[in-house]
Amino acid sequence: MTCPSITELSAANAASVFGEHLAGCLRCSALVSRLQASDEQLNPESMDVPTSSAHKPEPGGVWTIWAPEVDEYLVAAVLGASDEQALILPLLPLASWATEADVQLDAAVLGYAALAPIWASDHVLVEQAIEPVDVLSEELATNLTGAYDAFFAGERIEANAGVPIINDRDPRLGAQAAIADDLRAWYRPWSMLQGAEELGPVIGHRRDELGIDLEPLSEHLGIAPAVWRSFESGEADPYEAVPIAAMVRAVHELGFLASRLLVVLAESSVLNNNRGEDPAQPQAKARRRRGSTRASNRNPKVVQAAARQYGASLAKELGL
Repeated sequence: MTCPSITELSAANAASVFGEHLAGCLRCSALVSRLQASDEQLNPESMDVPTSSAHKPEPGGVWTIWAPEVDEYLVAAVLGASDEQALILPLLPLASWATEADVQLDAAVLGYAALAPIWASDHVLVEQAIEPVDVLSEELATNLTGAYDAFFAGERIEANAGVPIINDRDPRLGAQAAIADDLRAWYRPWSMLQGAEELGPVIGHRRDELGIDLEPLSEHLGIAPAVWRSFESGEADPYEAVPIAAMVRAVHELGFLASRLLVVLAESSVLNNNRGEDPAQPQAKARRRRGSTRASNRNPKVVQAAARQYGASLAKELGL
């Protein structure tokens, strides 16, 4: 089994889900122990993201990355990117703890010697990418991407910076665990939006994670508890059931960052649950027969239009 990402190792059930892997991987076992020992939640309040560059992160770029409640930016290489998220590789000014899972960068790349911890690569929201500071050479970008692919496929990194971990007393394990703990702050905004393909269940998981009861939250949002419960269960259409103002309030109350990925998940909730009834067309009366069911009159164009409208309104209110 290949090594899980930091986001996966941060999950509450990581020890049970990856038990077989952890039994044979000293690095991941140390990371899980450290991450669970210092498990922290983001403050569930609205957080303002600094103004970012008008440009989007692209593979091969080096960017400063912002995180809530952290006073400094992370410098990272972009290994992959979409309109909503980016796969990054931290570039750290450290070298003494290098292992076979790290790549050394010459001082000419960034102006100072740096280490690329391949094992610490993970995802961030594009809104966290603040400013481009450099562009890697095509050769170096290809080498780092190849190193990432090799490591997470369980293969050897050719141009590694150090020797393998010796045993469970190797001090480099502790150094890596501490770094993983620090990096979690940058990966957390993206990881909070994982676990489901639509927004309702993602919000439900976050509410449970924070220990917030459903009824007080739904009443605070002005939504009937039964309706909000259906939304969190992935059974209610937010276009019909959750006003934009209430959704924005929920996003802020639960500590999500305003992001394109969040909007995409909201659109998915509409796509999966909207009835697609065309108000311009009269509803056909279905003929009842034994053994027959009512035909679906769901209009895909109406569903898609509802999703686009809800997503656009939500993005506007979130300031995206």
